[in-house]
Amino acid sequence: MHFQDLSSNFHQRLHLPDYEEKLKDIDPRKLDTGEADSPNQVWARERLREKLNLAEVDKSPVDLLVWGIGGPDHPAGTKIGGLPVWPAGRPLPLEDRNDWETPSPLRFFAQINFADSLDILPELPGKVLSIWGGEEFPYEGSVKTFWLELEDLEFVTDYSPGFDGDFMPSSPIFAALHRTWDRSRHQELLDETAAEEGVPVEDCARSWMASKIGGRACRIQQDSGLGPQGFFLQIKSVEPADGFPHAWVSEPELKIMGSKQTRSPKKVSLSLSDGGAIYFFLSDWGAVETVFDFH
Repeated sequence: MHFQDLSSNFHQRLHLPDYEEKLKDIDPRKLDTGEADSPNQVWARERLREKLNLAEVDKSPVDLLVWGIGGPDHPAGTKIGGLPVWPAGRPLPLEDRNDWETPSPLRFFAQINFADSLDILPELPGKVLSIWGGEEFPYEGSVKTFWLELEDLEFVTDYSPGFDGDFMPSSPIFAALHRTWDRSRHQELLDETAAEEGVPVEDCARSWMASKIGGRACRIQQDSGLGPQGFFLQIKSVEPADGFPHAWVSEPELKIMGSKQTRSPKKVSLSLSDGGAIYFFLSDWGAVETVFDFH
């Protein structure tokens, strides 16, 4: 099956005006936590940025991955969990073992489709990055990646190995894209850039702590660079907490109660390396290197 023939767009785009009416009575400062796990948090950060004069900030484009519950509309779209797509006729990947050990199947973690983000990325070895894990996943040294093209991919319907533990979401989650910007380097910003008192200038200008394609690799707890050159992808934990404002792209009608939003009734989460993130870098010779960071 040629997935590339189905559509030229592999992702939904987050449409922030859809959130204006729903959140019009909410102070965006109460939703902006410095992270971007939900469309409401993305809306809040973008609204706060509009209030600031950030013209002097050095910016680099980024596509945020904003998650929804369920599978993507397009079979080769970006997702975590569920059934992988894989080249027809190619055996599924196995763990590296010693010659005297029987190799066991790797476990499918995610597929990231870069076809809608090629304008902000360097040349990549493929359009889709298929990400698998070994027994120690999701910790350092346990990630295996495979570049795929869109030709001759098919669903692996007989795939069964899953991950042990509860770090994976209870159902697949898919990504919608939101094009915005990261700060390309750390800068000291003056408070007078604020358009009104109380808007957190430094927080709003920092790079997004989110799952994202492109932009800048930043540590979870500070806006400082991380890893080698060639950053192109970040996948961050998503852990909705009780009483915390959260929404999914797939659940746009969550009720707002006063100044607080009720949390998602579905407890779907992703916990990587103790609530951290995985950063992906492309070496000069085309190999994918990963770095972990955690709270």
